[in-house]
Amino acid sequence: MAKIKHKHKRQVQQASSRRIRYRVRNGQAYDRALVRRGEITLWFDRCLVKAWKPPKSNRRGASRRYSEAVIVCVLTLKAVFHLSNREVEGLVRSLLKLMRVRLPTPDHTTLSRRAGQLEVPLSPSASREPLQVLLDSSGVQIVGPSAWREWQNARWHQAQRGRQDFRKIHLALNAENGEIVAVEVTDKFEHDKEQVAPLLAQIPGEIDQVIADGNYDFNSARETIETHRARDIIPPRVDAVILPHVPRPERDRAIRRIKQLGDRTAWKREVGYHRRSLVEAAFSRMKRRLGQRLSSREKSRQIQEGRIWCCVLNRMAQVGLPKSMAVRAA
Repeated sequence: MAKIKHKHKRQVQQASSRRIRYRVRNGQAYDRALVRRGEITLWFDRCLVKAWKPPKSNRRGASRRYSEAVIVCVLTLKAVFHLSNREVEGLVRSLLKLMRVRLPTPDHTTLSRRAGQLEVPLSPSASREPLQVLLDSSGVQIVGPSAWREWQNARWHQAQRGRQDFRKIHLALNAENGEIVAVEVTDKFEHDKEQVAPLLAQIPGEIDQVIADGNYDFNSARETIETHRARDIIPPRVDAVILPHVPRPERDRAIRRIKQLGDRTAWKREVGYHRRSLVEAAFSRMKRRLGQRLSSREKSRQIQEGRIWCCVLNRMAQVGLPKSMAVRAA
């Protein structure tokens, strides 16, 4: 009898979710934004041309020939057009030639050497209102010597090719405009709960609430969010119970409300948990437009390459993103 009730309850939940449809409100503006993404009208801003060579430093040794802004710009072109270091060197050289600007071009060895020493700013849009932050992570493949040796080894290692190494990209997304406000690139063994503090520490403004999936349902993550005076919207586990000796206000309130409603889906709709899909859409854009594999081989370069990917996504969000609204079918 219990199985029949559970099956009926699941069918009701599925039927209620099917009745919700979404419609894009800014269809024409989003269409123009998609067209602008494909434009190849490239030029270097005058400010970048003036700052092509960095000011002289007081440190010992030869001074650098290219500023960090130039290296970041060239690596951004590399990521957007899926080029190698040598190919993007030729692209920049041809652009300078078309602009009739006599400036040296960073060669591929300089790009490779400087890539791991950069400070890549995300440059999100300023917001006066408290942020609604969405947290999530996803894995991207890497091409490293360890994976290459596994591929070249015996048949047993070839059978284990699905266990290749990868990096995890942890994002903090602004739910209002779809821009990335914080990013961390870590090893595959780093748990999501351990990156809550580094991500929130990068956000300069005030945080209203943090929405994350059940993988962040840990005391350490909730306490970190509480220190920022923000509300955490994290679904508790299915078998979660209230512990009187461990006060967790938001989690206990969610457990009580789920029991009152008798449905986790209804609670998620009530608190706006569905907005977390925006960060999943950001990862989808990242992997469809920029690829699923980091081209760098060293960890320091992979971290900066991941940050450059996030800068590209922010630029895409500033050009235009779809704004959808829920429509309930009759």
